[in-house]
Amino acid sequence: MEGNVLVAPFSMQMSLSMLANAAEDNTLKEIKNALGFDEKNLADVNEYNKTMWKALNNADPAATFSIANGFWAQSAKEEYAKRMKEFYDAEVGTTNLYSAECVDIINGYFNTKTKGLIDKVIKAPANADGLLVNVVYFKNKWQTVFKKSNTKQETFINNDESKATVDMMHQTTELAIADGKTYVYAKLPFGNGAYSMDIILPYEPNGISKSIAEIQSDGLPADIEFKKTNVNLGLPKFELTLESDCKVILKAMGVRDAFEVDKASLPYIFGPNHFVDNVKQQCCMQIDEDGAVASAVTSMDFQHYSANSVPKTRDITVNHPFLYMIRENSTGVILFMGRMQKME
Repeated sequence: MEGNVLVAPFSMQMSLSMLANAAEDNTLKEIKNALGFDEKNLADVNEYNKTMWKALNNADPAATFSIANGFWAQSAKEEYAKRMKEFYDAEVGTTNLYSAECVDIINGYFNTKTKGLIDKVIKAPANADGLLVNVVYFKNKWQTVFKKSNTKQETFINNDESKATVDMMHQTTELAIADGKTYVYAKLPFGNGAYSMDIILPYEPNGISKSIAEIQSDGLPADIEFKKTNVNLGLPKFELTLESDCKVILKAMGVRDAFEVDKASLPYIFGPNHFVDNVKQQCCMQIDEDGAVASAVTSMDFQHYSANSVPKTRDITVNHPFLYMIRENSTGVILFMGRMQKME
């Protein structure tokens, strides 16, 4: 995947878990394997997800965190609706997704559920037999906000070696820092510290591929590797909206039967010959002096076949391609993650 990337792993986890509740046989096995839950039964998966979204919701009273789930079809099976409500606090509704009225029904639900934070999930009729949607919204202030007077226009070196002029925010603060072989990892805390924005900055301007390879090989740094360090931090302001077609990615992760008309087994929501047609995720991220605002909408549509000492101060200026995450630190859940390759 080239260029800038922004995805929401927890939103996809919730969506796939809801899909797992509709599946059986090899379709279910593939979904559980992709989620890393291959050794768990479905009841354990549901309990785990319920625990996670409740923990995230209560991690920081100063944060605005909202998660909402829903599934719509012309008819819904009672057992599936019961599980969705119990474990995912989800709406399971009946509506004709080929009709114009479904737009107001679905958007109205998410507008109410997120208290107006997300007011538009679909723009037109879904033209599908079923639609499964997860929405995540996150907003939080930095633990130490950036002074706007310290924001300056500076150069960002893009991955293609072109240069962009960006608004670079600055502050001197104490951060948890870990050093890899090819990158520095900095945790920039929000609010009470439960959430942080993690920056992985390669030492070399064109070293992002090496850093990704190192993380894939060795994993992310452990907590014991982080040291509190005084940092002169420079971080660019940015606003990014990206939509991803996740079907190819999920197939590469081993979720295949769900997309095949002759192999998909989704008996808890549909009869035979129904399959997942598309999986899309739209993510938005805004980083400024006050903090971060991020949201994600993951949707699946279904069709049927017919067709202690004072440390030395360190300089870290994020002025070339970097990786970033918003994560909850006690659970390790990654809400959003991305790669910034080029800035305009």
